[in-house]
Amino acid sequence: MSKKKLYILIAVVVFLLLGWFSGFLKALTWHLWLAYGVYYGIVTGIIVIAFTLWLTRKMWVWLPIAIIILLSIGGCYMQEDTDMKRAEEVAKSFLEENYMGVESIKVTNKGRNPMGHISVGGYVNDAPEMNFGVTINDEFEVSGVTESKVFLEWNKEDE
Repeated sequence: MSKKKLYILIAVVVFLLLGWFSGFLKALTWHLWLAYGVYYGIVTGIIVIAFTLWLTRKMWVWLPIAIIILLSIGGCYMQEDTDMKRAEEVAKSFLEENYMGVESIKVTNKGRNPMGHISVGGYVNDAPEMNFGVTINDEFEVSGVTESKVFLEWNKEDE
């Protein structure tokens, strides 16, 4: 094996390990770490291979790899955005169906928690003191709800 091939192999292994480590930092749980690690490891490995091919002037190989990388990253962002919108709809419908007197729902924050579930927070009826938090699992079912004390008392009075 020539020195050039050995350096390329070492670079690919190093970037695969860096990908696994960045997956660990993003996931914070072991089962998500495996998924993120594999994804980031593969993507960083492909980037290194593409860069190496570009340096050796094999552009016909580099271009399709770059397109695949861009499409996969864009697809991940689009899927995450779609998941957030769907989770917001599920949270709103849950609050409307299970609490009386809910006229309007304002979502102020949404994101993934460390366990991988989507958390949606906000307030109802244009009153920031009546805030809520809804946790939605991977099947887009409500797995937990937290309400402020004011929201709970208001809902009891409404019954």
